[in-house]
Amino acid sequence: MGAVCGFAALKNNLVSVENLGAMSRTLSHRGPDHESYYFENGVGLAFRALKSETFCGDDISETKDDNVFIAFDGDLYNLEELQKEVCVDPRGLNKPTFRILSDAYRKFGVEFIEKLNGQFSIVLLDRLKNLLILGRDRSGQKPLYYVHSNGLFAFASELKALTSLQYIDRKLDLEGLYWYLAGGYITSPRSIYQKIFKLPEGTLLIYNLNDQTVKQVNYDVEIEITQNSDDISEEVLAEELDQLLTDVISEQVSRISGPIACFLSGGVDTSLILSLLKKVTDKNIKTFTIGFEDPLCDERPYARKVAEYFNVENYEYVISEDDFIDATQNLIDLFDEPFADIGVTTAFQASKLAKKHADVVFSGDGADFLFGNYDFKYLYLFYKILPNLVRKPVVLALDVVFDNAIVKKKFPNMPIRSYLGEKGFFEAFFIKWKKDELRRLLGFEVDTQEGKFYKVFINSPRRSLSDRILEAQYKTYGIDCVDTKSERTVMANSLHVINPYLDRKVIEFAKSLPPHLKFKKGYGKYLPKKVLYKYVPPEYFDRPKRGSGIPFGNLTDKGMRLFISQYLNSERLKKEGIFKDIKIIEQSIDSYRSGDYFTGHKLWALIIFEIWLEKNCQVG
Repeated sequence: MGAVCGFAALKNNLVSVENLGAMSRTLSHRGPDHESYYFENGVGLAFRALKSETFCGDDISETKDDNVFIAFDGDLYNLEELQKEVCVDPRGLNKPTFRILSDAYRKFGVEFIEKLNGQFSIVLLDRLKNLLILGRDRSGQKPLYYVHSNGLFAFASELKALTSLQYIDRKLDLEGLYWYLAGGYITSPRSIYQKIFKLPEGTLLIYNLNDQTVKQVNYDVEIEITQNSDDISEEVLAEELDQLLTDVISEQVSRISGPIACFLSGGVDTSLILSLLKKVTDKNIKTFTIGFEDPLCDERPYARKVAEYFNVENYEYVISEDDFIDATQNLIDLFDEPFADIGVTTAFQASKLAKKHADVVFSGDGADFLFGNYDFKYLYLFYKILPNLVRKPVVLALDVVFDNAIVKKKFPNMPIRSYLGEKGFFEAFFIKWKKDELRRLLGFEVDTQEGKFYKVFINSPRRSLSDRILEAQYKTYGIDCVDTKSERTVMANSLHVINPYLDRKVIEFAKSLPPHLKFKKGYGKYLPKKVLYKYVPPEYFDRPKRGSGIPFGNLTDKGMRLFISQYLNSERLKKEGIFKDIKIIEQSIDSYRSGDYFTGHKLWALIIFEIWLEKNCQVG
């Protein structure tokens, strides 16, 4: 893993090689072991890399004979196959990574990016055509931001590199703030700044240096995948998944020279990865588990049981209240924009723990969105079984049942009412502030149908209901929240993470499965469980799903009291002038102090925004 950054200026005096160096230094945590620059006539590229990467040691100018310069961040799983495909002379094998990518570009043009399997962001400068080409992987695992304003086009793996430039406009984007307060994160292509954008997953951006025009191409088009016939047995499909994941993990293990390591929550996803790691290697495996003192949220006993079954070294860390407070104040700089996922502390401590023992770690991220997300099984059944005319009265009844403090306290992370509403697919993601509240807070309203979730769902009409739910969830919550949290916290610890479930071949297999194998009998991840039970006794997982998030209330009370008084006092908010109705915030504070922890999540989003605002943004 690593980082990329750079720029192209209309006037040479806007930028310098010193600016490029300053941008790169802001990203040093992402690639402390190697750095390379290119700068000429107002155009600059830089990249950084960890020592574990195949491209560590590569030079941006490696391909200058082709008039091509490349900066890269990520991990390509099919580099050897790509090299054979583009190399005419067999004596030319074992080329540096950047030379292989340059050869692929010369052979296929911009479509070369469709040949890549892995997690990556890439920047390619073609000096002959005077084009600057930016690309991001289909699964959106590696970030890439860009800005085009005031005669300057610039890009970087993180926002902090862009905001280090003198000419970047850092005005707040109020519509970005709207979506943040609604969900706790901002979906691409928006950022919290008006002029800076996230390059969406599966997208190419082509900047023409001659006329300063920008063109975006979505190469992640809907692939026509023939769904496996319902008459194919579950056993056959389970065996196919087993072999596919085994091959993917085996290939990854063969590239690791140091310790083999894996996050382990004790749940299905990471336990299956550990099972297959034991299958493909005789090396010692280290596992890492995060726990809580609250037994209702602590999965350490389950993780220990799995670790003991496979006889692996398991390392644990227990999150404390002080960890939560410190993370709130210090980790906000990892994201460079407001990000209110309460599990950031968990993810950071897991990565910090892993880095003490390994440079590369396997993760179970992504399985929820491919094989049937646990939380969405009820939503799927609700829409699958009940027609629209029946749903409406059911929702009205549930609206009364779930609107009480007891239920809100029992389900602080699950706004059940919004799951089942008339626009439940979309409203489910308004887990913080609802539309009427946002209208009062910000003084305007944004149409839900303009959101990314709705657009992804509507643009997949030919796919099954289960696939549309999972695809829309992944393209929003999965990429812009879960992946962002994971990516930033592992890179903050200079750690390389491997997600076998997000290999392109695994994704295509998952999309080919019939719907009943994703939500069979209302349970998600049916097929991965069948594979897992070949290696681990089923009774190890015969328990309710608990998740690995911070138990809101237990660890947050002390911090919330501190932050509410510091950041949500009326005098401060009125002086800023961003929020139009301070009374609704005061009412929410009163509700939280009365024991309504669901309201606490809404306040948490405001607190994070206020801390970020104090550090980063121009108001007005």
